Amino acid sequence: MKNSFMDIDVSKFGPPPPKLYRGPDEQLPIKPHATRESPPPPALPARRSETASPASGKVKPPKPHKPDAVKKTPPPKPMRKPSTLEETSPPPPYTEVDEKPKPKPPITKKPTFEAQQGDVSNELNNIFSRMKVKTESSPPVSEPDVAPKLVNKPAPPKPAHKPAPKPAPKPAPKPVVNVPNPVVNVPNPVPIANVPPVVNTPPAVNTPPVVPHSRESSASATPPPPPPPRNYNRAPVPTPPAVSTGPPELDLELHTGWYTSNGALKLPKSLAGKNYKTSYSFSGSRYTREITARLDDLSTITYKLEWDSSSSSNVKVTIANFIPSPLLTIPSKQELIDNHNRFGEYIASWCQHNYGQMVGRGECWDLAKEALSKGCGNHAFVSTGFTHGFPILQISNTGSGVVFNSPQLDEVRRGDIIQFKSCKFYNVTSGVTKTVGAPDHTSVVVGNNNGRIQVLEQNVNSVRVVVDGEYIFADLTQGDLTVYRPMPAEWAPW
Repeated sequence: MKNSFMDIDVSKFGPPPPKLYRGPDEQLPIKPHATRESPPPPALPARRSETASPASGKVKPPKPHKPDAVKKTPPPKPMRKPSTLEETSPPPPYTEVDEKPKPKPPITKKPTFEAQQGDVSNELNNIFSRMKVKTESSPPVSEPDVAPKLVNKPAPPKPAHKPAPKPAPKPAPKPVVNVPNPVVNVPNPVPIANVPPVVNTPPAVNTPPVVPHSRESSASATPPPPPPPRNYNRAPVPTPPAVSTGPPELDLELHTGWYTSNGALKLPKSLAGKNYKTSYSFSGSRYTREITARLDDLSTITYKLEWDSSSSSNVKVTIANFIPSPLLTIPSKQELIDNHNRFGEYIASWCQHNYGQMVGRGECWDLAKEALSKGCGNHAFVSTGFTHGFPILQISNTGSGVVFNSPQLDEVRRGDIIQFKSCKFYNVTSGVTKTVGAPDHTSVVVGNNNGRIQVLEQNVNSVRVVVDGEYIFADLTQGDLTVYRPMPAEWAPW
């Protein structure tokens, strides 16, 4: 007959091993321990029948001895988090298995506010009892009020009744010389409440009040001394000349009758040497002449003259047109640089191409005029008189050093034109003196090497061909010079 699980006698085995203790917050690992080997249980006798016969003569085997169960000490419970920061203490060292549980540190509770107040009150009572100070019973919450004692200042006796302060008499006004309204009104002093009187201080009787020092009274009483005279004389600023934008008043010398000629005109002195153009017409006995001239400042004026053939001296003159000078409008630096880029290289290259040759009549002025007209293909303004463009630099020296007559608008560049007037240059290094202009001279700039201006010029020392030269403007000791920047033809139309 086969054995089944229900046939096993459980009483022959010992009790189950105890459960390991786990804390409420964490489970500590348990070090594995050596397992004891218990003797195997004895073999169960085969049961042949449901009830054993007592007469069988077999004795029932004794029950196996139950081994003593080894009790494991449970791990200590984790410490509770302290209620305040003052009661914190370092946690105990961690061990896998503690042999003996460590006692829990006592947790001190913070006393309540009423207990603290009671302790403070008891301590104060003890102090007052030692000092033999009688104190009245007070609630434990409020602190006793102790009045401060005055040291070395005895309190003055209180008067029976406090009299009202009498107003101080008004002092007599002090007269001040040359000052209107010399009376100073001093307000009555106002008594201050709750302030004890000052001890050992005599009252101020018949004492004039102290008037604060004022600037007005001191200035009137003792005026400051006059400032010392200046040790220099400042010259008055010269008044700049008024710039006229209207037509000038020229002497046309009408009494000579120059306007009646059909051939070459003998112009008056105010128009002699100027560029001009004229027209002549008549209708019956009525004659008309128009003449347009460009003046030295590049302004353009047109005159209309009308007369009768029977009386030419009775002529009527009117100004038909006037164009102001373009020199009155200063161009920007960028505009000057643009004009240099447009014309400068053509002018300098044309002069270098004619090096060693005679240009025009061989005069110095002819070189600049031909370079502007032929070198630039009539796209640039052509020299008129001694004006070759817009002046960018004007300097002079009358014996007291080099003076800039106007602000320098741009540096001297290749293709600019220089106009000299009775100039002398002295070089300290070489000791050479150079005279330029008798009285006028014209040169064309072809280079600028750190202030050393290289030029091409004509009619130098009576040599009427193009030669090279060099000038240093800082060496100017006498005369005037002007540097012109070439401008387009529409700048000064003709």
